[in-house]
Amino acid sequence: MSHESRRRGRPAANAVDGRERIVAAARNQFAAKGFRATTLRSIASEAGVDVALIAHHFGSKLGLFAASLQLPEKAHTLLLSSLAGPPRTQGKRLTAAYLSLWEDPQTGPQIQAITRAAVADPEASSALQSTLSGLVAQADVHQLLEGRRTGFFLAMSHLLGIAIMRYVVQLPDIAGADLDELAARIAPAVQRHLDASDKQTSAS
Repeated sequence: MSHESRRRGRPAANAVDGRERIVAAARNQFAAKGFRATTLRSIASEAGVDVALIAHHFGSKLGLFAASLQLPEKAHTLLLSSLAGPPRTQGKRLTAAYLSLWEDPQTGPQIQAITRAAVADPEASSALQSTLSGLVAQADVHQLLEGRRTGFFLAMSHLLGIAIMRYVVQLPDIAGADLDELAARIAPAVQRHLDASDKQTSAS
């Protein structure tokens, strides 16, 4: 196989592995040190790659942070399936799905890293805003949320606040609560947000 054929084909396995190691190291450092204090050199050192490879794949630290925001496909599928089905029980399904992502050993640390960095730094917060707006703009999600975009963001804000108290701040009353009981108490409020149309929200 020629060099030209390899270049046009799928990326070499070591290139994919290097990219994944960079993203994993970035998530670790953004979580531990925040966006501003994290450097590309420290990420490269942890990932075991040359810093030039980060620039090649992501362009900048902000580009790398944006890449670290991308959740696994299973997370997208889980959230999407929670919005499908009977509208009257969307709140219950979305609450259970969202909290399960924080509980999951793969996605939980990733979401915590994203949250810590976004709360602490305006640039990281802006990147997260763009990611969330892009998620809602996707055709499959947009169709399920037609006319209820604001309600969805209010529901997610409610869930994020609970998640921060349980998993980041670890407030004893919330962190120690039974997960199913906690979800059952939260779901009705989430449902009220999802039930409200954008017209109702703007008129109130």
